[in-house]
Amino acid sequence: MSELNEFTIIKGTSKRIVDYWKWAYSNINMNSERGIFAEFLVGSALDALGTGRVEWDIADVKYRGNLIEVKSSAFVQE
Repeated sequence: MSELNEFTIIKGTSKRIVDYWKWAYSNINMNSERGIFAEFLVGSALDALGTGRVEWDIADVKYRGNLIEVKSSAFVQE
């Protein structure tokens, strides 16, 4: 399967994949999204985002031969 981009049309609908992403993942305060957003921030800061996130990978971020586990917490939860 090729990598999706925001213009990918969802077959059988008039929607693009970005419409789904906005609907499903736009609230980064949710417990399930906050950790993934933290991984994205760390990967961005290190310029180590790679080709895409792999769920249950050996580490959250791989940087210069190091494996990094990212943890997050919040003052406010939704």
